[in-house]
Amino acid sequence: MSFLNDPTGRGMGMPAETYLPGTPFGNYLVPAILLFAVIGTFPLVIVVATLMKMPWAKYGHIAVGVRLTGWMLGQPLLIGITAATQIVFLALGLVILALALVAWNQERPGHGGPLHAWPPRRVAHPQGRWPSR
Repeated sequence: MSFLNDPTGRGMGMPAETYLPGTPFGNYLVPAILLFAVIGTFPLVIVVATLMKMPWAKYGHIAVGVRLTGWMLGQPLLIGITAATQIVFLALGLVILALALVAWNQERPGHGGPLHAWPPRRVAHPQGRWPSR
């Protein structure tokens, strides 16, 4: 919200002239709006959808993980690594994405994830005999 109130970045100690050269942005207004919408508001919508048990919410969790990971991969390419929080949020995005993919895989019909077939069952031999252990 600080960059929305002060797009120059001076109030945060991150003047746009120092951090944004070489980017398509002259100040922080557009990145702040994108960050607020994509990284701030969208996850809140997905949380509400999850609490309301909306069937499409599971895809939203995947999208949140992809968006956060993408943002944290793209930001250092544009402005460099300027804070440890970039690495922390990259890790958080990857964890969200991994957990969302595991949950999605377990809900798919006939899949059930890696623990679906545990414990292994003894399967009858095609000729009707049980295999010995």
